Amino acid sequence: MNEQLLSLLTQFPGHSIAVVGDLVADLFVYGQAARVSREAPVLIIEHEQDKIALGGAANTAHNIKALGGEPIVVGFAGNDLYGDMMIQTMRNLGIDTAFVQRTDDRPTTTKERIVASGLHTTYQQLVRVDRGRREPVGGALEKRLLDAVEGAAGKSDLMVVSDYGYGVFSETMITRMAAIAESEWCKVMVDSRFRLMEFKGAYMFTPNEPEAGAACHLDIRDDRDVVQAAERVLMGADAHAVAVTRGKKGMYLKEKGRPGEFIPIYGTDQIADVTGAGDTVMAAFALAGTVPECQLSTAARLATVAAGLKVLKHGTAVVTPEEIRAALEINPWRE
Repeated sequence: MNEQLLSLLTQFPGHSIAVVGDLVADLFVYGQAARVSREAPVLIIEHEQDKIALGGAANTAHNIKALGGEPIVVGFAGNDLYGDMMIQTMRNLGIDTAFVQRTDDRPTTTKERIVASGLHTTYQQLVRVDRGRREPVGGALEKRLLDAVEGAAGKSDLMVVSDYGYGVFSETMITRMAAIAESEWCKVMVDSRFRLMEFKGAYMFTPNEPEAGAACHLDIRDDRDVVQAAERVLMGADAHAVAVTRGKKGMYLKEKGRPGEFIPIYGTDQIADVTGAGDTVMAAFALAGTVPECQLSTAARLATVAAGLKVLKHGTAVVTPEEIRAALEINPWRE
C-alpha cells in the first residue's frame, strides 16, 4: 500500500479541478496581552501583525494546488479590500481566479480571529468575528455564477462543491450541479455543511460525523451509527461513495455495492488544529478521482495521511507531496 500511495502522488500534476463554492478570507490579528483595560474587564492586546489566509472553497483550492493539481475557482468576492487581498493571494499561488465574480451587492465573507499570547506562552484565539451573508445569491450575480460554472466545467477533469452556507448555492445552482453530476461526463464531489442531501447524484460526499448525522437525522454515538449514517447518505443522495471523517478515529468509507471499511488515522492522535482538515481530505480525494485506475480505498488512505499531517499545523495550512513522501518513508502505511 505504501508504494501505491507514493505512486498516486506522482499522477496529480496537470489535472484541473473546478472548485465551486463559498470563498472565505481568514484574517488573523496577532498581538501580546498587555494588561486588563480600565474601561471594561477585558484584555488590551498590543498589535503585532496581521495575516490573511484562504478559507472555505479557497482553502480547498489551495490544498489542490499544494498537492500538484490545477484548481479553477468559481465563487464570488465583494468589491472591497478583503476581496482584493483574497484574490491576489490566490493569484500569487498560481490559482486560476478567472471565474471569480466580483460584486457590490455582498461583502467578501471573512472570519477574523484575534490571537494573543503572554510572556513565554503560546498564542491562543480569543474571539472570532464573522462577516458575510447567509441568504442565497440571486439576480445578476446568480446568473454570472451559473455561467461561470459552465465555463469552468468545460476546462476541468472533476468538480468539487465546497458549500459553507454563505450563499453561492441557490436552488438553481444546486439544480445545475445535479445536472452536471447526472451527465456523468464530469465527476462531482461534495462537501456541504448544511445541505448534504440536496446535491443528489453526486459521485462522492465527504461529511464529518456531525454533518453526516444531521443530514440523516441520526445522533452518532458509536461505529454502528456511523455505518448507518453513511448508508443513509449513500442511498438518500444517490451517491457512488461516502467518506465520513471522524477526527481521531480516522475515516469510514462506504462505496455502493461494496462493504464499508473503517480506516485508522495516520500518525499521532495529538492534534494541534483541525481547521481546514476537511478541505485537505477533499483535495486528496478530488485529485485521486482524476486518476482512472485509482481505487477509492487507496484515495481514502492518501487523504487520511494528508489530513494526519495537516492537523499537526496551526491554522488553514496545506500539505505538499514532499511532506507526504517524507512522512511515508519514515512511517510507512500499515494496517
